[in-house]
Amino acid sequence: MVATQEPKSNYECVTYPDGKRVYLLTVKAPLRDAKGSVIGLAGTSADITEQKAVEEALKRTQRRFVTAETIGKVGSWEYDIEGREFWGSEESKRLYGLPAESDLFTADTIEGCIPERERVHQALVDLLEKDAPYDLEFEIRPLDGSAPRIISSVAELERDSQGHPLKVTGFIQDITERRQAEEALARSNDKFEKAFNHTPNIIIMTHIGTGRIYEVNRTFERVVGYKREEVIGKTTLEIGLWNDPKEREAYIAALKKNGDVEGTVYVFRTKGGALMTAQVYSSLVTMDNQQYILAVADDITEKQEYMNQLQQKTQELETIIQEAPNPIMLHNEAGEVLMVNRVWAEITGYSPEEIDTIDKWMQKACGKKMPQIKEVIEKLYTIEHKVDEGEYTIRTKNGNFVVWQFSYAPLGTIDGKRAVITSAMDVSELKKKDELMMVQSRYAAMGEMIGMIAHQWRQPIAGIAMDANNMLLDIALGDFKADTAEAYAKEILGQTEHLSKTIDDFRNFFKPDKAVSKVKLPALIEETFSIVKESLASHNVAFKTIYASDSEVNAYPRELMQVFVNIIHNAKDALAAKSVKDPLIEVRVYEDEQYVNTEICDNGGGIDTAILDKVFDPYFTTKDEKTGTGLGLYMSKMIIEEHLHGIIEASNRESGACFRVRLLKNRRGDTV
Repeated sequence: MVATQEPKSNYECVTYPDGKRVYLLTVKAPLRDAKGSVIGLAGTSADITEQKAVEEALKRTQRRFVTAETIGKVGSWEYDIEGREFWGSEESKRLYGLPAESDLFTADTIEGCIPERERVHQALVDLLEKDAPYDLEFEIRPLDGSAPRIISSVAELERDSQGHPLKVTGFIQDITERRQAEEALARSNDKFEKAFNHTPNIIIMTHIGTGRIYEVNRTFERVVGYKREEVIGKTTLEIGLWNDPKEREAYIAALKKNGDVEGTVYVFRTKGGALMTAQVYSSLVTMDNQQYILAVADDITEKQEYMNQLQQKTQELETIIQEAPNPIMLHNEAGEVLMVNRVWAEITGYSPEEIDTIDKWMQKACGKKMPQIKEVIEKLYTIEHKVDEGEYTIRTKNGNFVVWQFSYAPLGTIDGKRAVITSAMDVSELKKKDELMMVQSRYAAMGEMIGMIAHQWRQPIAGIAMDANNMLLDIALGDFKADTAEAYAKEILGQTEHLSKTIDDFRNFFKPDKAVSKVKLPALIEETFSIVKESLASHNVAFKTIYASDSEVNAYPRELMQVFVNIIHNAKDALAAKSVKDPLIEVRVYEDEQYVNTEICDNGGGIDTAILDKVFDPYFTTKDEKTGTGLGLYMSKMIIEEHLHGIIEASNRESGACFRVRLLKNRRGDTV
């Protein structure tokens, strides 16, 4: 200071002896003599402690203000009307994408960031000219390229004592997050409103303390019949919603005890008085420090009615099954027997408890055939329609045997398992009748065979008689010679041999088949012809064969021959009865993809169409009582369809009747 000879000032912090700290402003200057020479220093100090405290407080306030602006994203701005100067705080500049020290915070720059600048500028004009309120929200696009922001801006106009405008003071706040939250809340509320009002379930909120209805949805209005404004503020008892008020008491008690109700069924009454069954799910919710019951109900009135009807129908069906005249069993793929009816138990003697599984049933009733029948049953659970399985012999509890004819049908799924209904028909008596008919048919066939034997034997016997008479005549005339006698003897032996062969043929025909064997139909037809040829010849009936297949079939040969003999015999009788000129029976053997077919046709004019579908009925015949039993074709059908699992058909073709026997081909690898 002496060197520069200039005054200086400085701030000093001084601590007094009593410990008090004060701030001093000290001013010092050179002290000069009369000649102007510096002879020392002169100074003065002023206590500025209070002033310093005020300044520090002001700085703290400014710092807090800046911090508050930053935290609150609130900036301040001023517009000096006379000087046309625009000022903005640091936060205002930051919001517009400017550095804190930037001088670009001008009216033009700021308006350039606002897409709706015309609306914002007009609001400022209206504030200046009309003293209109300035409170806006608008989008800005910051100059630093950051994401657009939503700004809330408010401002006031300051005037002088004469009322002239001086300046506009305003604040801006970044409300982007608030706006996004509001929009998200609006979307959420919209979703909630849609979910609340468009759900197919009834929703009702009631105050747990007062029981008054706080809110209902549109489904409540539609199903229950009350408009929202009719029920808000009322209790469910006041509107008569509960059919039985005691159910409401139990409902409230369950809620208070457990905190919720899970799917309990209650009966309610609609506005129109109709009863409504609903399954209710409820829980307690808290809103605005108040506890409410939020109840969601599913109207199951129709479902309940359907279930009641279903239960009634189930009971009716169970009664029908129990009282059905035929044995019936219900079982599933797990091997469980779900039900057997009264007839099943009565005939077999087994109680439902004794045969509660398929395995137990088969062990008791099927014996050695259990593996075969089990294989059949295991395939049943995939069937899609009724299946007729066939006949099986069943052993009853008392050791007797019955013959049942089984049918199966799918029942769908019961408790997640595929189920089947098995029905049976006791054909034991029918089997006895069939066996009786078979015996009658055999006797009838034997009668016919005796007639054929007579035809076969007539000529040989006549030849033997003639040779014997010739021998006697030669002896009487004394002309008996050894060589002539030898010739007669050889002829007699030949005729006798023919008779013996005929006896063997007919003995083989009547010999019962003990097992299925492989058969070639041309060979069997030839054997059949050897039996009927004399009978055909006596009626001048020609016999023609056409063999277009030599494939084997599995059959009982004697039974199949009986069928062929019966059809040929019937054709011969029809041709004779109608006196057909040049009568003919033609046999054709051919095959298709699945069957070997044997057609036996005649030229007798055919069968009357009125009786064509009856020719296989038992005891039906077009012959008189002496020559026809009505069993031949019936037994033929039984043999072909039940014993040989084939098909027999009758039809009219061209000039006569045709019978076709279809037997499954014995494919390579098949065993007998």
